[in-house]
Amino acid sequence: MATRVQPEQVRAVAEAAARNLALRGEACTPSIASETGVPRRTVRDILSHLGPEIDALKKSHVPEMLAAWHDTFFGAYDGMRKADLSPKDRQALAITMGISTEKVQLLSGQPTQLVANLHEVRVSMPELVSRLGQVARIIEAEMPKEAR
Repeated sequence: MATRVQPEQVRAVAEAAARNLALRGEACTPSIASETGVPRRTVRDILSHLGPEIDALKKSHVPEMLAAWHDTFFGAYDGMRKADLSPKDRQALAITMGISTEKVQLLSGQPTQLVANLHEVRVSMPELVSRLGQVARIIEAEMPKEAR
């Protein structure tokens, strides 16, 4: 038995879709369902009917979304310059910078994953341990004595 979609559900889904587009560049059904309390299937049905409007909204907001993600990246970049940051704060800023970079690439039509020319190299565990030991000795030899 199909349930009738309520106007307030359509309004809530449309507003959540606009927020998702601004933040993520896409209208994500699970996120919208979670945010609005509207069942996923209903959200999917509403979004399918709003498809042309969502496409137009995506295209019209791309410059604003690009600018917002650029601002987010550079805000995090400026934050990394602070000397009194904890490792956790630095990690959060680095994650923000990575997500911002990916969103800018996505909105610009650039690839978000570069996988060309990657080759698998198989190394045995003893060989890996030996190599890591060599690198550690080189690094230790180059370190100032007071830093050891």
